[in-house]
Amino acid sequence: MHKDTFSLAENAFDKLVLFAIYFLFIFSAMLPMSGNAANYVATILILGMLFVYLLMIKDIQNKRYQIVIILSYVILLSVAFYPPVQLETLYFRLFVLKVVLLTMFMSSTKMSVQSFSYVLNLSYLIYLFLSLLVWFKLVPGYDYASVNSFNVNIGSLKFETLFGISGTTAAIDSYSGLIFLWNLFVNKSRYKYILMFISFAALLLTFRNTPIVALILAVIVYFFIRNRVLGIASLVGLVIGFLSVVWLLNSVPDAQVPFLPMDKTWNEFFWAVTHARSSLWAQQFMIYLNDYTWHDYIVGPGLTKLTVPFVKPDGQILHETFNPHNSYLLLLYRSSVTSIILFILFLAYTMKTFSRRTFPLIFFIATSAITNSSLLGLQNPTYLLVILFIFTHTRLQGEYKKGNV
Repeated sequence: MHKDTFSLAENAFDKLVLFAIYFLFIFSAMLPMSGNAANYVATILILGMLFVYLLMIKDIQNKRYQIVIILSYVILLSVAFYPPVQLETLYFRLFVLKVVLLTMFMSSTKMSVQSFSYVLNLSYLIYLFLSLLVWFKLVPGYDYASVNSFNVNIGSLKFETLFGISGTTAAIDSYSGLIFLWNLFVNKSRYKYILMFISFAALLLTFRNTPIVALILAVIVYFFIRNRVLGIASLVGLVIGFLSVVWLLNSVPDAQVPFLPMDKTWNEFFWAVTHARSSLWAQQFMIYLNDYTWHDYIVGPGLTKLTVPFVKPDGQILHETFNPHNSYLLLLYRSSVTSIILFILFLAYTMKTFSRRTFPLIFFIATSAITNSSLLGLQNPTYLLVILFIFTHTRLQGEYKKGNV
């Protein structure tokens, strides 16, 4: 009885910690601070909270893990902050610490699928509600001039794409798609269809093609990817496909695309398909290959080194940016060695925990990350939490095989 009571209390505390993580994320998204300053503050608070919780509360029943946690934290701090911390490399160092501590937390929690779904869905509804308030211009003092949204014309009607409270459409489009898929494939509560409707409606209001394509592919994957070998092959295929795009853009950008009804060069084709991101990928990847030092591949330079302009297929030069709008490249540029290790671990655990019901979510995140730089980082924790919940809750796979959830 005492053990059961403790487990119930522990699960309640775990949910409270997750809600605290979401509160800090949402609060940081609302702060009028430029750059990643708000993300740094929120992440440092999250890391401190996780460290104290793991060390002082979670391991009450199992003291042997305390030494592992302490040693891991000391080693990671040493690696993360040596050489002396530099502002341009702080982001990735904090990201690695966040991944490690969230992995420890998710490995130790005994939360059920229903409890985790409750946290995910309620946090999303709060985020969406606040985003709608901003979208309808109901928040006084909000910096609407800096919003990164788009105007869409449907006949005589004009729409502004839905954007998240952080001020960008990219913050809520894939987020809504992931919540839709979670409720479609994983959540079994009676409210799932309401949540699916709300999240899908929000996704449509962003008027972005990429998350819709990623969502369609995720559903297709459910029907055709039936084992872990095909699952890994599809993820590796995404990487090979992306690298092929970069190769084509740097090798034969002016060659005609075969089998198209109209004449288009590879440069023109990918400019349209990727909403101009291809121009950044081609230029930045050449800087990465030619100008990086061995130290840059390990620790990563400041991203300003990768500042390039958008160059239209006709040669017109537009504004400059260092953001590749691609989560993989952003991590690779910040620390190639660590990013490759994380990706290998990602593939290994995807194979180990493969399930037809959870793999579409993994595939959706992997696909969306190609054209969105905010999926794997210090911003929205949902993507990491979903991945880690799937990876660390192997019983989830057994429950699905038995049809219990």
